[in-house]
Amino acid sequence: MNLYIQVYLLSQYNYDITNVIGGLMEFGVYGLFVFIVIISIVGGAFTTVNQGTISVVTMFGKYRRIMYPGLNFKIPFLEVIWRRVSIQNQSIELQFQAI
Repeated sequence: MNLYIQVYLLSQYNYDITNVIGGLMEFGVYGLFVFIVIISIVGGAFTTVNQGTISVVTMFGKYRRIMYPGLNFKIPFLEVIWRRVSIQNQSIELQFQAI
C-alpha cells in the first residue's frame, strides 16, 4: 500500500494513538491470559527422561505406560510421572564367604 493512502485512511477515520493503545491494552489483558494458559498446556505436554532412567506414567493413579530416555509426550494434567527408575547396573561389594 502506498504511504499516502495509509495516511489518508488513518486521517479519515480520525484514529489517534490513545484509541490504538486502549484497544491493545483491552486485548492485551485477555490475550496475555490466553497466551499463558496455552503455554502451560503445551509446556506440560512434553517431558524429557534422562539417560539411564525410565519414567513410570500413571493416569488417575493407575499404571499407563513407561517413558524411555529422550523427549516424550504426555497428556497434560491427566498423565503424571509417578516415579523415575534408574536402569543402570549397580555393583555391590560383597565379603568373601566360604560355603
